[in-house]
Amino acid sequence: MGVPQSGHPLAERALYNMNRYQMTLLAVLLLIGLVVYIHYFEKDRDDGDTITLYTLSKTEIQSVEMTEGGKSLKIERDQNGTWRLDIDSILAFWSEPQVKKLESSEPIKEFAKFGLEPPEKRLRLTLKTGESKLLRVGKKTAVGWERYLQLEGSPNLYLMPDYRAADLTTDEKRFKAVSAPTQQPAEKRADPSSSKAAAH
Repeated sequence: MGVPQSGHPLAERALYNMNRYQMTLLAVLLLIGLVVYIHYFEKDRDDGDTITLYTLSKTEIQSVEMTEGGKSLKIERDQNGTWRLDIDSILAFWSEPQVKKLESSEPIKEFAKFGLEPPEKRLRLTLKTGESKLLRVGKKTAVGWERYLQLEGSPNLYLMPDYRAADLTTDEKRFKAVSAPTQQPAEKRADPSSSKAAAH
């Protein structure tokens, strides 16, 4: 019995079965890879209640600086205390970030595996007093809707909502310009000479 030639029904069936086997094998390997990743990289993850990482007064924040891919964008208040760009969404979350603490049985030393050395994004909040908070945003978790987060000076690792990282962009065009407040014209004071003239 000869080997089925290309185009023969038996050859096409054999090719179909081979492709189906390869796809099944690929799916199994991907599943194994995901299980291994979760076991080694997220085994200490805590899905407990969210905590407030710190609390800042939005009115005391003087500047916001974002860094991504070697580029930086710094947005400051002007001399009147007004922001030149609308960063309300950034201030709303990062003045009191709600995060989850990732508990670990051992001190975390290898931050590179979390996308934090170097970080994918950085955010520095500087207060009017000169004090500042530096936050490092890492890569997404295996699940995908959270990211790893590190606060400078803290040995802990946190999880933050992924969609909040989208606000931290160095593209100035993503922010709306803040319109300068219109000033009301000063009322004209009555001229005493004109009132006297009117009396005569």
